[in-house]
Amino acid sequence: MRAMRAAVVLVLSAALLHAQAEPTLDDVLARVHAYLAEYAKQLPAMIATERYQQRIGSGMRRNQRLLVSDYGLIQVQGDSEWLGFREVLAVDGKPVTDSARRLTELLAKPSAHALQQARRIAEESARYNIGPIVRTINDPAVVLELLDKRHRDRMRFSRNDETATIGGVGAWIVRYQEVGGPTIIRTRDLKDLPVRGRAWVDPASGRILRADAAVDLGFGVTGTLDVTFEFDDRLGFAVPSKMTERYTNRNLVAVSSGEATYSNYRRFTVDTEENIQLEP
Repeated sequence: MRAMRAAVVLVLSAALLHAQAEPTLDDVLARVHAYLAEYAKQLPAMIATERYQQRIGSGMRRNQRLLVSDYGLIQVQGDSEWLGFREVLAVDGKPVTDSARRLTELLAKPSAHALQQARRIAEESARYNIGPIVRTINDPAVVLELLDKRHRDRMRFSRNDETATIGGVGAWIVRYQEVGGPTIIRTRDLKDLPVRGRAWVDPASGRILRADAAVDLGFGVTGTLDVTFEFDDRLGFAVPSKMTERYTNRNLVAVSSGEATYSNYRRFTVDTEENIQLEP
C-alpha cells in the first residue's frame, strides 16, 4: 500500500509539473512580441540578395520573369513599422540601367524622410511585377508587421493544439484574424482588406519559424503570402529565407504566383549618432 501511494504521488507530481511547464497562448504571444522587439533592437536594418521568380498563365500562354534585387528589411528610427523593400537590379538577366543603388544609400545615410523614401522605392519596384494584380504586399516584412505587438488588440488569436516540426524545432501553429480597423493592408483608395493567417512559432523562445497571410483582394481574387525563416548564426536571428505568393480566383485557379529566395544577408548597425552603417 505504501509503495502504491508513493507511485500515485509520483504520477500526480509529474502531471502537475507538466501542467506548470505547458505555456498558455498568451504566454507564447508575449514571447513572440518580445522576440520581435529584440529583433528590431539588434537588427534595425539589414539587406539581402533576392532572387524572385514570378509566373502567370499556364501551358503555351505561360509567362515568367526573374528579378534579382537588393532586398532591405528595416524598422526606421522613430517609427516602429516593419518595412521591406526591394531595389530591382536585373530583370531576366538584363541589368536595370536606372538602378541607382538607393537602397544602400538610404540605409547608410538615413534621414527624417527615410520611411517615405523606402516606400517610394518599394512602389517603384512594383512596376516590374507581372500579372494582373497590382501589389506591394509581396514582401516578407508583411508577416512581421502583422504579428508585431502594436497590433495585438486588432488581432484575434487561437490555437487548437496543432503542432509541426520545422528545422528540427517543435512549433505551435497559432492562427490569427484581423478584426480591428483601419486594417494594416489597404487598397490605394484606403479600402480595408482584413487579413487572416497562421504563425509557426517556437513556444519556448517566441521565434517565428514560418508565417502566412491571406487576404481577399476583391473581384473574387484571394492573395496568399507564405514566408519561411531560417536561423542565421552570424546575425543571431531567424531571417526570411523563402517567400511564396499565390493569387487565385473564385475557382481556386492560380492567376499568378511567385517564389523568392534570400541569401547574403548583411547587417546594418546604428551608432550613437543614429547613423546606420554597413557591417563589413
